Amino acid sequence: MRLIEPDWGISRNIKAFVTCRGHGFSKAPYNSLNLSNQVGDVDKSVEKNRGLLDLPGEPRYLTQVHGNECVPACRASRGVKADASFTAKRNEVLTVLVADCVPVLFANKNGTRVGAAHAGWRGLANGVLRRTAEAIGLSSLSAWIGPCIGPCHYSVKRDVFDRFPTDLGFKEISMNRWEMDLAGIAEAQLIGLGVQVYGGGFCTFCDEENFFSYRRDGKTGRMGAFIWIQ
Repeated sequence: MRLIEPDWGISRNIKAFVTCRGHGFSKAPYNSLNLSNQVGDVDKSVEKNRGLLDLPGEPRYLTQVHGNECVPACRASRGVKADASFTAKRNEVLTVLVADCVPVLFANKNGTRVGAAHAGWRGLANGVLRRTAEAIGLSSLSAWIGPCIGPCHYSVKRDVFDRFPTDLGFKEISMNRWEMDLAGIAEAQLIGLGVQVYGGGFCTFCDEENFFSYRRDGKTGRMGAFIWIQ
């Protein structure tokens, strides 16, 4: 199983990774390490895929709705509608599932608090990263931006462009069409909060071997971004 681990120079007791799509049990179009049971995959395959993960406890999966709700890990479950969670307890595994949206993992420098957020354009427009950072505590906070769709394959119309206060992260390509840099906007928002930012540089659409992409494939699986305090 291939995992991508953040390189962000924080406390060694913080453990985190993002899964790639290979070496699982799901059949096409979810092949093969699909971790979502909400996209039409066979439940038994998803269960077996999740069982491959080496984690200290049961991950706190959210019901993601492209919103800005951030909840404590004790409330995070399949029945809770939220797009971010946080904890200060050891071995509480936070997770978000993605296939183009931005997974952002948070940790403070001394390794006592962590968070995870799922940010599509709606989440970015509605402040999900701010709400997550503030729930954790902004002092000495770091964030890692994981794999998401790049501006090379993500364009939006004016209704999306107008939801943002500036054109930062947008490049006009026609009268009513802009390339949108989700990771770049996430980075700018985090820097504006005083958060030290790492990661980025991935494109889920371009790298079909390693990543699921909803924009590329439509019906497809989901990767997972996980973080916990050891």
